[in-house]
Amino acid sequence: MSSRVTSQALSQFLAVTGASSKEARRYLEKYKLLEPAIDAYFSEGGSRRTGANLSTGSINTLFDKYKDPESDEITEDGTERLCRDLDGQKRAGSVG
Repeated sequence: MSSRVTSQALSQFLAVTGASSKEARRYLEKYKLLEPAIDAYFSEGGSRRTGANLSTGSINTLFDKYKDPESDEITEDGTERLCRDLDGQKRAGSVG
């Protein structure tokens, strides 16, 4: 894996897109940041997978990272954590 692609960014890309690891690395290396890489994946059709091919477990893992620990929803605190994570990636100038 490229030094510019972190395992966290790779995991998040895979959880959201259901792409292969090879394809995920390619998009992350090209677009440098997680959000633009995911946007490009879906805009360009990625591997043209359908929603049925996405792993429910992977999506749940990503959801659980930001949900309120005492409820089953993403609250303001979870949204703030997500924004901080994305801002940290943007400030670092690289993925993850």
